[in-house]
Amino acid sequence: MNYLTHALREQSGTRGLLTLAIGFLIGRVRIGRSALARPWAALLAGVAIGQLNIGVPAVVKYVFFDLFLFTTGYKVGPSVLRALEKDALPQVAITLVL
Repeated sequence: MNYLTHALREQSGTRGLLTLAIGFLIGRVRIGRSALARPWAALLAGVAIGQLNIGVPAVVKYVFFDLFLFTTGYKVGPSVLRALEKDALPQVAITLVL
């Protein structure tokens, strides 16, 4: 375990590739009919690797978090817009009141 932690601290490119690889593998695992989406799996893999106390530059954190938000929004966005077409006016009113 110490060798893995040391290798990940010294080689910054390995951290990102390992995180994506683990996230991809976790995202493929199915439990019954459901599976964890790959962006969520990559985020969980990043959190797990982060527990090894490996420093990551802030720019990398922001870029990958933005990519996570983009992929989640890209997948969920169309259904949100369809829902807003039907009930947009009451939701806008509630938003303005709150």
